[in-house]
Amino acid sequence: MLRQYKSILFGGLCLIACFRTTFAWTQSPASPDNEVATNLTAFDAQDADHDGKLSLAEYLMGRDGDLKVLDRDFKLLDTDRDGFITPKQFAPIANGWDAPQRGPMPDPHRQMVTQICASLDKAFGKWDTRPNEAVNSNVFVSTFISRLPFVSNNNQQDSAQLLTTVDDNSDGMISRSEAKRLVEILIGVQLRDGHIIRKENCQVLNHLYFASLDQNQDRFISLDELRTVAWRGAEIDNDFAQADGDNDKRLTFEEWTRIPWAYNDPIYEFRQFDTDLDAFLSPAELTAGTPDWKKPLDKAIFPAFDINKDGKLSLEEYLASPHATMIVSWQNRQNDANGDEKLSFEEFHPEGIFPLLRMIYFRRYDANKDSFLDLTEYDFKTQQPKEMYIINTDGTNRLKIEIPAAYKTVGSPSISPDGKWLAYDCGKNYTGNTAEFQIVVQPLDGGEAKEVCVGMMPTWSPDGLKVASSRNQPKYGAWIIDLAGEDHQYLGPCWGAQWSPDGKRIMMTENNRIKLYDVEQDTTNIGLAADEHSFQGFYWNGCWSPDSQRICIQTYGNPTTSLVIIDFREKGNKKVRTRFTPPAGSTLLQDIAWHPDGTQIVFACTSVERKKWQLHSMNPDTEDQPVLFPGQQPDANCDSPYFTPDGQRLVYTIRYD
Repeated sequence: MLRQYKSILFGGLCLIACFRTTFAWTQSPASPDNEVATNLTAFDAQDADHDGKLSLAEYLMGRDGDLKVLDRDFKLLDTDRDGFITPKQFAPIANGWDAPQRGPMPDPHRQMVTQICASLDKAFGKWDTRPNEAVNSNVFVSTFISRLPFVSNNNQQDSAQLLTTVDDNSDGMISRSEAKRLVEILIGVQLRDGHIIRKENCQVLNHLYFASLDQNQDRFISLDELRTVAWRGAEIDNDFAQADGDNDKRLTFEEWTRIPWAYNDPIYEFRQFDTDLDAFLSPAELTAGTPDWKKPLDKAIFPAFDINKDGKLSLEEYLASPHATMIVSWQNRQNDANGDEKLSFEEFHPEGIFPLLRMIYFRRYDANKDSFLDLTEYDFKTQQPKEMYIINTDGTNRLKIEIPAAYKTVGSPSISPDGKWLAYDCGKNYTGNTAEFQIVVQPLDGGEAKEVCVGMMPTWSPDGLKVASSRNQPKYGAWIIDLAGEDHQYLGPCWGAQWSPDGKRIMMTENNRIKLYDVEQDTTNIGLAADEHSFQGFYWNGCWSPDSQRICIQTYGNPTTSLVIIDFREKGNKKVRTRFTPPAGSTLLQDIAWHPDGTQIVFACTSVERKKWQLHSMNPDTEDQPVLFPGQQPDANCDSPYFTPDGQRLVYTIRYD
């Protein structure tokens, strides 16, 4: 029997995999008009001719308000456009249009669930006629994964997670109700914990708002955190008190859902946006009504969700769109990670927890059906090549360093001891595949670039004939690269090799240890042992002090990332001093530069004010807070600093996003 089901399911799920959202706002045949349970006294009172339906004149009878608004609302209820409203069409607003009084409304997303479940019923041989029959969960999950494009066929983790989601009671069998629950989770009708996202009256739970208000990420909202909702003014304390059922002075997610404004009301939005009262939204009305933070969505809503291509959105089309379904941050511009100037499904809101809904939206936007989104279909961030600049240390005379156009990403600049040559690493695409990175050397003041070999993060020997580097091939680890030939030397399975200014040692990281290679003795020693610090490990591109006695390097773990200074002249726990830990909202980058006079360290971290990675400067020997380095581009991400040997200029890289 299972073999039979599996064969049938493969065919049936093809319908799901090829599912296209062609919404028609229809009533389910399982719910005829005579089954409407809502109190329709108001309907009966207005049905003057007792023909079981309301004309516009009957609908207007006894109603107060703007006649144009009432006429528009009549059109919204008359979903079959026949000029009359049936009891079933009237039932949702029998007590009023406002969300608290409004009853169940036709919802495109719930209709999608119904359609997909109907396909599953067919796939399992009229499963709906045997609702108590269950199938093997592994068969169900593996088949489900193999037929849907939002998960990899070979990803065991996806399979295990899906199995956990769908098999409620962990009995190894999937019931029809469990299968429906899975579809509702994947399409965004409910969360995995059972919280309903989409109410039957079409309100949508703003669960993203809970996460943004929970500033300390403790999974509760305090009164102070809730007070950041400035638009509620003095009412916010009352909102909190009414939701805090157990009076423990904090809101759980369950308590948060009791706050009325925790739900968005897209039907209210539609009626507000529709300023010409024609029961449709034009592109101009949509843009005029949309708040600024949400406007990035407007560009692609047309034509993707204008399903009948009439140049405007009906209520059902609007409800089907991301604009009315803010359960993922759809407004955020997505990133073309591989730089191919198109967006794949994997790049389309990859953080989203509703993959089936993502798939449906992706296919809506994909007008030419080539399985990618281009910039005519959807707005996204395209990768910009990195640029390299040199600037005086006082922020003046900023000049661009010309590098080959083929190099899409460049970093880790290093200047030869005589100040004439620039070494850096580069990639010819945006994939971030470090195995393909090349070490390049070119004249600092302009000239032809020479690719030396595969490798990254070059730093010069004092004689300018070699560089220390890190490589993934031909063997992972730290290397000394001979710039004049192929007599390269492997130093071991370490990373982040940095040659000391005096040329005597090369610093490398290995897990949570710092190793020092003695160039003259050809030996490797432990510079900082695991028991001499409390960090999980160290990043790359640390830098030496000009006297070759200390390094500044970025740590990770315990519990945050910091810049530390390690003094190899000290013993035990005196070796490490934490110099800077970034504030909330700021992250560090790994590249660090130490000025030749020893008084200044420059590094990159997020500027809270500029919202970009920016170069910061600090004194290594004080506790003063870092300050912005002068002269850098405030609207670009700046990183990878390196001082010229005379200390008068700084090389760094930028990228505009």
